[in-house]
Amino acid sequence: MHCDPRVEILAHFSESAKPAAPGNAAGAGLRRGSVSGSIRSAHGFRIIIYSGIDRNKATSTKVDFMRRYPGIRVYMSYALPQYRVKVGDFLSRGEASGLYLQLNKQYSPCMIVPDIVEINTFRRNNDPANTSKEP
Repeated sequence: MHCDPRVEILAHFSESAKPAAPGNAAGAGLRRGSVSGSIRSAHGFRIIIYSGIDRNKATSTKVDFMRRYPGIRVYMSYALPQYRVKVGDFLSRGEASGLYLQLNKQYSPCMIVPDIVEINTFRRNNDPANTSKEP
């Protein structure tokens, strides 16, 4: 069964926002802090690292990218007659250009293309490790 990865994120944050057990001294507070944010789609950019008719080549390119860059999302699609492997979720072409310069050496030719991207702005409000601003 396939599940949208956004559901897992929502479930994780929903679980962390449940109230603490009634017998706990901090019973009124939240166990791990409150969360805020959303997951939404927006117009943005992705980088195509493979475009061609060979499904095996597309799959191996996707797997290779996932191994090298585990923190960046990968999308593989098929539109007759081509497979495409796109990476990243960038709001601007400028954000994508830094990664593009690295990838152009490994997956040449590649290019930045407009696309509908996923923006995840979930943050824990009291998490000191999460000091980054919204993307």
